[in-house]
Amino acid sequence: MNERLTHEQIAAAVPPELRYQPKRRNRAMTIFQWAVILIAGAGFVFKFIEYTISVFASDNELVNFAITPLIMYMSVAAGFLLLFIWTVLRGDYKDIERPKYRLFERELEIDIRNSEVQAVSSIITSQVPKN
Repeated sequence: MNERLTHEQIAAAVPPELRYQPKRRNRAMTIFQWAVILIAGAGFVFKFIEYTISVFASDNELVNFAITPLIMYMSVAAGFLLLFIWTVLRGDYKDIERPKYRLFERELEIDIRNSEVQAVSSIITSQVPKN
């Protein structure tokens, strides 16, 4: 009675209409997504270079004021870029629907295990002799 259910057994218990069916990636949407990312990135880089050149081109006191925000801005931007690259390489954007179905499967697994525990506890309590 101590037998644990496997993931395959639990997945088989999920009704067919709730089972996960991976969808084909839309090539046009992927191209659009990368076009937007590249255009936005190019705009960011262009404006940042333009700002940096305008600050350092003239001999004024703005250089001393602007160096700290420039360094902080680059650090934050580099951090977000590294986080984005890490999530892409990890595969977080390949199938964004899967976690939703995994949640349902885990909930079903918990419900099944809880019902097993309740069944075992009711058997144990029914076999305890009453005085």
